[in-house]
Amino acid sequence: MEKETSKRKSKNTWIWIVGTVLVIVGIIFAARQVAISQAQSQPSPETTTAFTGDISGTITGSGHLQPRQDVSLSMATTGIVATVNVEVGDTVKAGEVLVRLDDTDARQTLAKAELQVASAELNVQSAQNTLDSRVFWAPNQKQVAAAEAELANAEASLADAQSLYDKVAWLPGVSASQPSLNLEKATNSYDVAKANLDYLYSNKPDVQSAAISFETAKLSLQEAQINLESAQTALDKTILKAPFAGTITTVNVAVGEAANGVVIEMVSKGSLEAVLDIDEIDIGALEVGQSAIVTLTTWPDAQIEGQVTFIAPQANKNTGSDVINYQVRLSLGETDLQLRAGMTTNATIMTFSLEDVLLVSNRAISADREAGKYYVNVITGQGVEKTEVTIGVNNETYSQILSGLEEGDVLLINGSAPVLNFGPDDDGEINRPSNGGMFGGGGR
Repeated sequence: MEKETSKRKSKNTWIWIVGTVLVIVGIIFAARQVAISQAQSQPSPETTTAFTGDISGTITGSGHLQPRQDVSLSMATTGIVATVNVEVGDTVKAGEVLVRLDDTDARQTLAKAELQVASAELNVQSAQNTLDSRVFWAPNQKQVAAAEAELANAEASLADAQSLYDKVAWLPGVSASQPSLNLEKATNSYDVAKANLDYLYSNKPDVQSAAISFETAKLSLQEAQINLESAQTALDKTILKAPFAGTITTVNVAVGEAANGVVIEMVSKGSLEAVLDIDEIDIGALEVGQSAIVTLTTWPDAQIEGQVTFIAPQANKNTGSDVINYQVRLSLGETDLQLRAGMTTNATIMTFSLEDVLLVSNRAISADREAGKYYVNVITGQGVEKTEVTIGVNNETYSQILSGLEEGDVLLINGSAPVLNFGPDDDGEINRPSNGGMFGGGGR
């Protein structure tokens, strides 16, 4: 009886042990299945590969078509309109007369000024002749010859009279004698003849007074010429001419009306350009000469080639918002479209274009703004390694890599998995993953 009881107890013990083991195994199996299920439910890490390709950058902007030249013309003087030579829509050439005022008074003033100039020119010529005659003066040669002959005769007569006088000079009362009287007369004749000859050489005209008269005449001519120019300007102001070739857009006067304010408005012919407002964030990437593609709201499927011709040095004023924009102008290439001023435009400006450069997705790059450094997570044989890179240009999708990577390197997209740092820790030991690496495969 006791043996049967002991056997029964031993059998129950083994049953309990086996049951316990089975429960433990079941629990382990269930936990393993849960772990496998959870592992299978985790998404695979997203990766990208560094590759060699082309990259370009663009900036977009919107605006309107505007003529390169758009002017409002006013008369330079007041008056009554005599003729209006254009209508709205007319095409005109540069210098073509658009409006003419009544110019009767202006023409009369001009005619008087022309007469004054002519008279002043004659006075200058006369004063010049007088001055020249005095500056280059010389005695009359005929008069000099006659005076010299007269002096020679007087000198001979004086010599004869002197000889006769010398013969009787010793006689008493000789001073009252005829020889004495003849000598006195000959002497007087000689003095007169000599004085006449000296006068011919010494009687030079007054050059200074002639020079003053000449300068005065020239000043009078200058004044008359200024008056003539003023009269011509006054006459020119009665005419309004087209400053450039273009199209008339507005005519505000008619014949017989007084010309006040803007009388004609016009735009330049065939010179529309796209005028855009570009955000200050993008303005630093723009340069004159960059190419662009322009589309119009009127013809959204048509593209027109363009080029940056102007970047405003100062932001737009009075925009009414906190957004800072700069005006940018684009020239337009040839097109068959009937473009009109005011049409809405959208433009894509090419800021750079590079070929055969190393590129990676922007999603794989993280930035340390404070340090000014950029990093990527490179997948290696041991796991994921954080690597510093130097970037060049970039657009919305890709960045150029200047150093730190090679073509074919596989990178982890940011946020796909934790980054394992294989650098030294605080103790100087190299950190490595305990499971031998998250990703299998060959090394870099």
